[in-house]
Amino acid sequence: MSLVPAPVLNSFSELFGEEDPVVYILAPAPERPIPAGDTRRGTVYLFRSREGAAPFAGWLRGRHRIDSVPVAVRLRELVKALAARDLTYLLDPQPRFAYGDPVRFKAPPVS
Repeated sequence: MSLVPAPVLNSFSELFGEEDPVVYILAPAPERPIPAGDTRRGTVYLFRSREGAAPFAGWLRGRHRIDSVPVAVRLRELVKALAARDLTYLLDPQPRFAYGDPVRFKAPPVS
C-alpha cells in the first residue's frame, strides 16, 4: 500500500456513481455489522460485491484467524456511524500481501 495519504472524496458518486451505494463489509456476524480492517492503521475494508468480499474473508481467516462474513450496508450509514474516527477506506482489497493496491479514500462529510 502507498504511503501517500488517501484522497478525500468530494462525493461518493465520484467512485460509486451514486451518493448512497450498498457496499459489503466483513463483519463478525450478520447481526453485528462492525467492519473489519486494520485498526492499527485506521483502515476499513469495503467491497462492491459479496463475491469480492467472500475470498478476502477466507484469506483473513487463514492468515489472521479472524472469522468474518460479508454484510451489505449503506455506505452513508457506515460512514456516519464511524465519523468520529479518522479512517481510510480500502475498496476491493485482494487476498494477498499489500491487498493488491486497492482504491484508497477518505469519506466525504455526511449528514
